Amino acid sequence: MRKRELEMRSEVVRKTFHQTNCHSKSKRLGPEELALGEALDRELTQSQYDIHRQRQRMYKEMKEKRDKLLKDTEHRLHKFRSKFREDSVFDRQKLAAPENKSITINIKTKSIDEFIQKNTSAA
Repeated sequence: MRKRELEMRSEVVRKTFHQTNCHSKSKRLGPEELALGEALDRELTQSQYDIHRQRQRMYKEMKEKRDKLLKDTEHRLHKFRSKFREDSVFDRQKLAAPENKSITINIKTKSIDEFIQKNTSAA
């Protein structure tokens, strides 16, 4: 499959070369076709070493981008966490489980006896 792809590309390059360098009556290629032909020609004549170097450069760039993104994210996360640490309104007691919280009950009745009577008669 790779061989067939190379054959097809070389045909395109050959046609491009033929149409740009020979004085034929056939239609001349536009700038887009010429650019494509030149790119294919470059790709076909490129050595494995160049491809390897290109891949290495790409990996290095991606690693740098990744590191920068991680550093930026870590900085934002640290800023977010420190905001809560410094905030005076933030109280750990608010986040505590219910059994650790103090419970206050407000009863709006005249007396406790009246409250007990209401609850026992309703039940």
